[in-house]
Amino acid sequence: MKPRKPIFYDELRHRWRRTSRVLEISGAIFTLLVITFFISILVSPRLPVPLLPTNRNALHPVYEKIRARITLKRTGRLRRVESLGQMPDTYDPVRAAFYVSWDPTSLAALQQHFRDIDLLVPERLH
Repeated sequence: MKPRKPIFYDELRHRWRRTSRVLEISGAIFTLLVITFFISILVSPRLPVPLLPTNRNALHPVYEKIRARITLKRTGRLRRVESLGQMPDTYDPVRAAFYVSWDPTSLAALQQHFRDIDLLVPERLH
C-alpha cells in the first residue's frame, strides 16, 4: 500500500494567505468601528434649545380647603346583612371536577357524582 498525502495539506500555503488576509481586513474594520463608537461617545452633540422656557416660577402647591366630613348612612345595608348565607332561587352554579388517572378515589368519586358534574377536567388538560 502506498503512502497517502494528507487531504487538507496545503504545501504552497494558498489557503493560509487568503485566511490571514480576510482576518486582517475584518480586524481593521472592527477596530475602525470601535474607534468611531468611542469618538461618538466623547464628542457631545449640540442639541437644539427646548422651545419651552426653563424657569417654572408659576408653579406653586395647591392647598385644599378643609371641609367638614359628611357621614352618609348606607341605605340597604341591613337588607344585605340579613341576606348573607341565603341563596337566591335562581342560583345555579357550574360544578367542575378534576379527574386524575393515578388516584383510584378520583375514579370512584367520578362514578358516584357524574350526574351532578357540569365540567370535567382531565389530568392532561390541567
